[in-house]
Amino acid sequence: MTFNDPRSQMHNFRRVCDRLLPHIVRLLPSCVGSLVENVDEDAITRNLVSKLGLSEDVRRFAELEYHFEPFRPDAHGNLLSTGQIDFIVRPLEFEQREVYVAYECKRLNVRVTAGTRSRATEYVQNGVHRFVTGQYAAGLPFGCMLGYVHDGRVSVANDKVRSSIIAQSAAMSMTGQPATRAEDTCYIEFETIHSRRDSMSDIILRHLLVSCVSR
Repeated sequence: MTFNDPRSQMHNFRRVCDRLLPHIVRLLPSCVGSLVENVDEDAITRNLVSKLGLSEDVRRFAELEYHFEPFRPDAHGNLLSTGQIDFIVRPLEFEQREVYVAYECKRLNVRVTAGTRSRATEYVQNGVHRFVTGQYAAGLPFGCMLGYVHDGRVSVANDKVRSSIIAQSAAMSMTGQPATRAEDTCYIEFETIHSRRDSMSDIILRHLLVSCVSR
């Protein structure tokens, strides 16, 4: 399916995120458990994308790509990379390369020598910010932040992340307040809305904070 306005497909962006969530919740603990402690996001994400890609159910509705590079034209029409999105999910009915659901992944509640570090500030400044500036998912109305909650305390991670987003709401061009969509013992899901600085169009960010601890 090709179309001129990705905003007309908002229901499909949300639907693919909804369908992928239970698979992420189920698989994430095993993706982390096989790795050394405090490994970086990339190793976890590689495991996750690989396991999701092996799921017959996921393959029925979407394809995934690890470290997807979006392009942006310069003044001469040359295509330049704007970085690497951790992974994208493209519904099978979408045929255009630049139409997808972007997932940017960050570790949360990470164990350090002195105890636990929330990393909520990094989540916002090195994750949310990339969507707000249009570095990631440019021209798209929807994107996802995926938080790997290492100690399993998703409610604590949720409080820290929301506080950090609200504290930086002006810098993140946020409109309104975070809106909870779903909550469970092993994950919390909420959305925020941000005005894109380059185009002044809004982007909805779905935040998925998922426990890395087996239950």
